[in-house]
Amino acid sequence: MRYEIFRKTFIAKKIVEINDVYLLFPDFDSRRLCEWQEKGYITKIINGFYIFNDVVIDEYILIRIANTIYSPSYLSFETALSHYGLIPEAVYQITSATTRKTKIFNTLQGSFGYRSISKNLFWGYTIDPENGFIIATPEKAILDYLYLRKQFNENDLSEWRLNIDEYKNILNEETIEKYLRLFNNKTLTKKYAVLKEFINA
Repeated sequence: MRYEIFRKTFIAKKIVEINDVYLLFPDFDSRRLCEWQEKGYITKIINGFYIFNDVVIDEYILIRIANTIYSPSYLSFETALSHYGLIPEAVYQITSATTRKTKIFNTLQGSFGYRSISKNLFWGYTIDPENGFIIATPEKAILDYLYLRKQFNENDLSEWRLNIDEYKNILNEETIEKYLRLFNNKTLTKKYAVLKEFINA
């Protein structure tokens, strides 16, 4: 296969999964991937996933990579909170929730972490309408974060540097209460009570 055909077929996705290549081109010679890497056309993310080298690696591409290389998953925890402006700084690792095993991939594009949750908690996410990536709602990102922390108290809140004004602006209390009922976890409810008291102080 000529690279021009490969690029024309997959450039819209930006991230290429080898299984998709074989689905469309069953006779594809995988040696072309090594050749195109050597020529600087593409770069391997992890085994089975590649990205075109002229794609600008910005926040949105990093999230798309996170969604793609380990699925099912959705962006959550500190990364989603940073995306929504609820914590002040960008985080080093792109962190997602998954129903698969906890995993970390350190790649040329960045570090991608996945934290395992049960299948009955795999909800509360949305698809970004402009960029097409999957991310927790602000309410679910908050609760995912609290749920997987062993402890949570006022000292943690100080280190967290939560943007209280933005929190009050974008989070819906009714949605959080609904989500808490779905979690049905007393420890999480207590952790959220600490956060709520801090917010309303």
